[in-house]
Amino acid sequence: MKILFFLNLLCTFALFLNAQQLTYVSRAIGNSTHKTKGPHMQNHIQDMVVDADGTCRTYSVWDEGNHSRGVYRDGVYIGNGSLAKGSSKSVVDQNGNTWTINNFYGRFLDATKNSYPNWRVDPVPTGSNKPTITCSDGRAITSIADPVALGINRTNGQLLVADNGIDQNIKIFDISGTPSQIGTFGKQGGIWGDPVPGRATDMLRFRGITGVGTDNSGNIYVAMDGYPGIEGSGGGAEIRALNPDGTLRWRMVGFIFVSTGTVDPETDGADIYSGYHHFKMDYSKPQGFNSDWSHYSISIDPFKYPNDPRLVTSCEDAHTVLNINGKKYMYLTDMYNNMLWVYRFDGEIAVPCAAFCVHFGWNGDEYRMNSWNYTRGRPITPEGGRVHWMWVDLNGDGSGMNQSNEYEVWSSTLNQPNQVNSFDIDTDGNVYIGRGQNGDIYKFPTNGFDSNGNPRYSVATKTTFANVGHGAYSMEWVQENDMFVIGNGDDIKTVSVWQNWSNSSRSKAYSVTLPTHGNGDARQVTADKDYFYVTYLMTGGPKTGKQGEIDVYKMSDGSFLGYIIPGPEVGSVSGWIDMTTSTHVFVTSSGKRIITVEEAEVGKILVYEWTPNITGIPDITDSESDTFLFPNPFSSGSLLIRLPESAIQFSIFDSTGKKIYHENVTKGEFTIDHSIFKTGGVYIICAATPTNSVNKRLIVMK
Repeated sequence: MKILFFLNLLCTFALFLNAQQLTYVSRAIGNSTHKTKGPHMQNHIQDMVVDADGTCRTYSVWDEGNHSRGVYRDGVYIGNGSLAKGSSKSVVDQNGNTWTINNFYGRFLDATKNSYPNWRVDPVPTGSNKPTITCSDGRAITSIADPVALGINRTNGQLLVADNGIDQNIKIFDISGTPSQIGTFGKQGGIWGDPVPGRATDMLRFRGITGVGTDNSGNIYVAMDGYPGIEGSGGGAEIRALNPDGTLRWRMVGFIFVSTGTVDPETDGADIYSGYHHFKMDYSKPQGFNSDWSHYSISIDPFKYPNDPRLVTSCEDAHTVLNINGKKYMYLTDMYNNMLWVYRFDGEIAVPCAAFCVHFGWNGDEYRMNSWNYTRGRPITPEGGRVHWMWVDLNGDGSGMNQSNEYEVWSSTLNQPNQVNSFDIDTDGNVYIGRGQNGDIYKFPTNGFDSNGNPRYSVATKTTFANVGHGAYSMEWVQENDMFVIGNGDDIKTVSVWQNWSNSSRSKAYSVTLPTHGNGDARQVTADKDYFYVTYLMTGGPKTGKQGEIDVYKMSDGSFLGYIIPGPEVGSVSGWIDMTTSTHVFVTSSGKRIITVEEAEVGKILVYEWTPNITGIPDITDSESDTFLFPNPFSSGSLLIRLPESAIQFSIFDSTGKKIYHENVTKGEFTIDHSIFKTGGVYIICAATPTNSVNKRLIVMK
């Protein structure tokens, strides 16, 4: 009896251990398959052909998870094929004739050609360079301005032509004689023809089609890469399998390519934006596409705003979404913080309204790192020089093309590529840019907003807001308690926390030296009022050595609290984190943290739900043991608990440390009914052995 009492105390005491792994729920958005590379949907689809049985074989230039030629059937990835580039651009009809797209243009579809010197954001050529469709027997179709993919309906021999113009649909041609258009498939205007332009909930509204075909039953398969495609960070791959009447059969998506997201504070965590996509979240549901997350809209409209920077340069990081004076704004950057782009929302569409040249990447290649409006009106950096410029949309057209009056140079004296490295945005939209050499932090106030909702940033009102005494790299101002967190060094070695940051009497509260280790470098620090978070690049962090590690520290004194790595809900795996600002934290009204993180390899954004332990009971580390829980998370029915062979009793504790169930062990497996858990949340399963206790966390959903 005394032994059992002692073991019971041991289980209870285990709840108070200062364990390192925090307790949280892992989720992922942006990809049909969210766990491991292989079955995931690829990043891009440049071409697609469809076999008689509905097998979709694709081609793309690149996939971060190493299957750029994915093969799919019935909504499942079945292998990596060998389809050749250009396969969507020609097709053989039922009489053996070959139909081919000549002078292929593909406006907006190729991120590598959208900018200087090709400028495929410009209108489709006419005259001798006009795209046409020709048949090997001499017939031709010239009525479609920008045809981009061809297919044959296997049931009737009709030619299917993907129209990349404003119609964004599939034209159907009778080719039994002189080709004649006899119908269309898909709603005119695509997603931009929706009553809410950009909304992506109607499966007959397409966006950047790159492949079309049918199976023997006449089911239609449509591949899309969106805008920009091929190697762009925005459009995202998608295949829709549709019945002849247009109803959806299955769908696979890969919206994310080296991208991260941010929460819209207006909806308390229910909406997450990437640089191009708007996702809806339902945290009460289990992980999965159209379960806990859904794709709501696209925020880019290339036909209305053909000079959107997102079409020609990388905008992978949705850094911040703000709501100011009843209007929504989004702040984007690329993976190296070369540029800061400012957008205002018009419905679901984000309209460019300002830009700041922050720095020039590791090699100082100003054109390659940002080609937007290069030779088309913006300041040109001389060879070997550094000109930091800014742009503000003065006339509301969201363009800046050939409008030199909209540009200013804010610095031309910073002659080293990494002298300016970081930025932050406060809740009023004021921009802060940190200098990596001498620690200056510059402030660009909005100066109010014009009638279009554009901020009025100006070099004339730029000030040196503060100096931190060392290189100003990754930084975050937490206005709620006026604390400021900043990393020192391009690969952060120390983190400094300042108090009273908005006041001239600001002072450094303390500095934390990060642990040295042989894994990935610390590249970003972000914060909320209670904690700061350090994200490690590439091969992992100091606590686990695993990719995707985020270390959490208490803001009050800089003490280490615990770490976060991908959990079993998402396959316990992350690819490289290789963005400079890959992690963003939002605090909900209940105190729960929504943490969004880049995950490049499987083409998704990781989303962690972490509720800090306000009871004072430290979180429990999941032990590597024989204890097994299924399902976990647990939402209904019975929970299977499999214990170690040496276990002699087990208990269940809620998050306050209260024991809600206890049983002596007479067998290795138990089933527990969902009804014993009165509320949803985190519970601890504690298995006692003669020498120690083993603890497993359980997520219960109600």
